[in-house]
Amino acid sequence: MTNASTALFLPSLLLSVLVPACEPGADDEDRPPAPMEESWQSVVAGITFPQTGDEAISVLKVGSDDSGNDNFHNRGDIHVRYDGPPGAISVSMKRFGFSRKDGAEVFEKLSFWAYGGEWAPPREKESGGDASCAAGVWTDDCQILVYFDGTNQNVRSGADFYVTLPVDYTGVLELFTEDNATNDSFPSRGDVQVHNLAGSATIKLSSGRADVKLGDINAAPSCAPEAYAACEAVAWDPDATECSCYLEMGVLQVIGAKGAAASVTIDVPTQLWATLNLANEASATQLGCTAQVDCGVFGSCTDDVFDDTELQTLRTINEPDGAAVLANSGYSVSAGSKMCQSVDFIAGPSEWGTKPQSEYRGTVRVCNSCANTEKPGGV
Repeated sequence: MTNASTALFLPSLLLSVLVPACEPGADDEDRPPAPMEESWQSVVAGITFPQTGDEAISVLKVGSDDSGNDNFHNRGDIHVRYDGPPGAISVSMKRFGFSRKDGAEVFEKLSFWAYGGEWAPPREKESGGDASCAAGVWTDDCQILVYFDGTNQNVRSGADFYVTLPVDYTGVLELFTEDNATNDSFPSRGDVQVHNLAGSATIKLSSGRADVKLGDINAAPSCAPEAYAACEAVAWDPDATECSCYLEMGVLQVIGAKGAAASVTIDVPTQLWATLNLANEASATQLGCTAQVDCGVFGSCTDDVFDDTELQTLRTINEPDGAAVLANSGYSVSAGSKMCQSVDFIAGPSEWGTKPQSEYRGTVRVCNSCANTEKPGGV
């Protein structure tokens, strides 16, 4: 890309930030390709992120789920933290790939992409000049992506993302990643971590780990506080004109890819009113994974519709008192994995040449004070 606002990585910087997994001094042509990654690079530094009025951001998308476009694959980890200042967004990016050399030839064509509207090659967007969201004010149709400026992106290249959002952003978050596991000796899984989710989210991944910690929120986080209080005052009677928050209930969906075993941990506040639908779609013969709710940590925990099984559970926690409350209401949590199986994985280039680690994945769990959403090192 030649647009100065989005082509934020310069090849001249790469030598100081790459983490190679190959021996120094080896001849480039004789050396087999090895995994490399750069250190975290800031690509969006606290630009305006509208939260009120006509320009308010309703949806933020990170990662590409468009299987028909081969040049926008992130294939890495996604970290999102709701601990930034009001009205601002920051993004960092860490590119990775395989190379025989120092990595410059891999990374020079990978760049940060943050345009709104329909996806199009940069040569079509550059004519607009100010179309890049990274240039000034974030707009509602902007997406956080990696772009490969070439014919086809290498299947072993991509980027990790680290996004900081306002602590009180109650809009929708959409995250997508996949595994970078075409090399059996370097199975890098795309993990997702969300810290203090303040609104709704949809997360799609393959055989990675998803750790989501909900912030101190109520069942309808986008509903105005005075409107939420009005619903509580009428015991959530859906027929009461005073109660308008049923249509603004929060939703969290974590969706595992077909044929993949994702492990999902969702950290829920002990007082949150929520409906929980957890499932592992593996056959009954694939034992070893569970869909579980740590009921003991919540004020109330009821079993809905059918008896629990090891692979599926439907629960309501902390439902308000009152016969008029709509069934299966509250903040909706739906999470699942398509498989339950042993998954090989490797932490990064430093483990190149060692035997991959392995663990059973496919468990889906709702709990409290349990998710791993620590800030990654080096950001």
